[in-house]
Amino acid sequence: MSCPSDAAFNSNSALTSDIGACLLSLLGDEAFRRCESQISIAASEAVMVISVEGCYMSRVVTQLLYSLGANPHVVEVSSDDKVHYEHGQELTAIFVGGRLLGGVDKLFAAHISGNLIPQLKEAGALWL
Repeated sequence: MSCPSDAAFNSNSALTSDIGACLLSLLGDEAFRRCESQISIAASEAVMVISVEGCYMSRVVTQLLYSLGANPHVVEVSSDDKVHYEHGQELTAIFVGGRLLGGVDKLFAAHISGNLIPQLKEAGALWL
């Protein structure tokens, strides 16, 4: 199973992909094996952020999620792995309720459109 392209990263996606298979296709074998135990633990979390170590946009994403009341589980991949999407963008993948929401742009689009909070509630990341 391959991970969907950026075109499939939208807040209305019915995608319920296997997180491991999706990340394996994004990260590649070697990088995936190094963080596989973290990913398997994080897969049960309501919100998970996978990013390259030291990525400033990952910090922005986590701060937004914290400000909304969610507590994302962050998995950082070594920057030595030079992980990139197919289109050359650095990896920052956000999973909500086991579904791939997408990258930073899709997270902000969902937030601005008012779709993010309902998704977080449905995933059990927000109590109110």
